[in-house]
Amino acid sequence: MKIESLRPNIQKVYKAAFLLDKAKLSRIIDIMEDRFNDLQLEFKPMYSIELSQGNELNLHNIEDLFELDNTVRNPIKNLTIKASDKNLNNHTSLECCVAFGIKGFFFSTKNISLEVKSLEPKITLQVFAILEEQIQRVILDDWVYRIIQSGILELWFLPVSFMGLIPLLLLLSKGFHSLSNEKIKLLLTEANTSNTYEQKIDFLFNVKKNELEQQLDYTSGFDLSSLVNLKTFFVLLPIGIIVVCSIYVISKCYPVNIFLWGDYEAYYNRLVARRNTLWTVVILSIILGIITNFFIIGISDFLR
Repeated sequence: MKIESLRPNIQKVYKAAFLLDKAKLSRIIDIMEDRFNDLQLEFKPMYSIELSQGNELNLHNIEDLFELDNTVRNPIKNLTIKASDKNLNNHTSLECCVAFGIKGFFFSTKNISLEVKSLEPKITLQVFAILEEQIQRVILDDWVYRIIQSGILELWFLPVSFMGLIPLLLLLSKGFHSLSNEKIKLLLTEANTSNTYEQKIDFLFNVKKNELEQQLDYTSGFDLSSLVNLKTFFVLLPIGIIVVCSIYVISKCYPVNIFLWGDYEAYYNRLVARRNTLWTVVILSIILGIITNFFIIGISDFLR
């Protein structure tokens, strides 16, 4: 969030996702109109719209704006609302400009801008403060949007993260490098029968030797064929579900600029239902993965 203030002008831009519906936009327009009326200025807002496919429209009333289809294939991309007037004696003036929409690349987006100009600094500050309060109400502060805005989900991050799972799977396929139950039983038997000093020294030597052999076997070169087993399958399944669902839901179900009217309203409601379902699948996959791995480890220990 960046702010630039040079009285009598104040401008602020926001790197934030937003949801703008009819009620919130109408409230912003009503507040702007009230401020113009208080100053006995004429309020004639201009609505400049850019659609996703490049079409541009200029409207003069909010009813025409809300009557736009706002289709899923060609939704509203940018919306700028501007109103300005100056009285006859030039003692009072006011200009307000509020813009919503993507400005730049996805992760460097500044989605909202607010600018207020007036000949009187007091009026500028008052109007700006009132409008900024309304801007804060349309900003989406969900944890996913905070992650997106932080930039850690750049396009290069997703495949790199996925590739990072491969060493994890290789490690899991090799199992833990602790001694088997059979070896532990043999060593305990040897310990119980070690009476002389030499026998005890031999026992300690055998313990260390078995540990080193087990560790050497664990750290030896990985064999990709070792991945083809039941344990790897049950490890890979929940991880795969979590990765695929998370990538899809974050990239497809969290639009950053939402103009919630027309056809897009029903589409957005379906997105919300879909992402709630997918997050449920992710949580269940995590639980399933934990339970399955504990079960497999228990079976492995029992069979040793």
